[in-house]
Amino acid sequence: MPRDLVVPGDCPPMRLDQFVAAHLPGASRRRVRGQDLRLNGRRARPATAVHPGDVVTVPDALAGE
Repeated sequence: MPRDLVVPGDCPPMRLDQFVAAHLPGASRRRVRGQDLRLNGRRARPATAVHPGDVVTVPDALAGE
């Protein structure tokens, strides 16, 4: 089941792949690439910047870990 992660208010702007790797146990930037990541409901590239309040949706392949 996909998992939603909300970017905390104290999080500095960073790349989407860096955010996911830092907030999901067992995830790495390399593993995040090629996944269907969504930012605020839209498909996003790993290099897209995330900002406080954004919602990141992580696919089953990463969320199940």
